[in-house]
Amino acid sequence: WPGNVRALRHAAERAVILGGEAPLTAADFGIVAAPAPAFDPAAVLSETADLNLDRVERRLVEAALRKHGYNISAAAAELGLSRAALYRRMEKHGL
Repeated sequence: WPGNVRALRHAAERAVILGGEAPLTAADFGIVAAPAPAFDPAAVLSETADLNLDRVERRLVEAALRKHGYNISAAAAELGLSRAALYRRMEKHGL
């Protein structure tokens, strides 16, 4: 749940009050399914059978940077890294 426990409780109470007798759905809680990301690490790996960790890491970093128009913050978030960690990997791979 994106908020704290009180926010979850409030959302559940609101859904029950406004939902009536019908079974509750994700929409009753204001949850909207997010589209799947276009960046797929498995696709990067399937491009080649080369499983050298450094080369795979370089390809993942390059793919994330291209996807986000070289926006460091967005690419780092996509990869689950801090901006500083992404900068270190970019320097390591000469990007």
